[in-house]
Amino acid sequence: MANCRSNGGVACEIELDYANGCAVLVIGKTGHNAKAGETIESATHKAMEVCEASDTKCFVYYSACSLPVRVR
Repeated sequence: MANCRSNGGVACEIELDYANGCAVLVIGKTGHNAKAGETIESATHKAMEVCEASDTKCFVYYSACSLPVRVR
């Protein structure tokens, strides 16, 4: 939220939360989308597919992974 506002955003909102995985925000010429996945690569693939289906100049603006949670 702070990053959005500091870059001039006025309608900033949370679109995706994630845990025990990764998230990617992809921006195109006319829009954006956020996707989660088990890895950066899988999240990037999902988000780029959506962007490239209806937009141009798609690029990854943000990506991160949460700390892993041990499952027993």
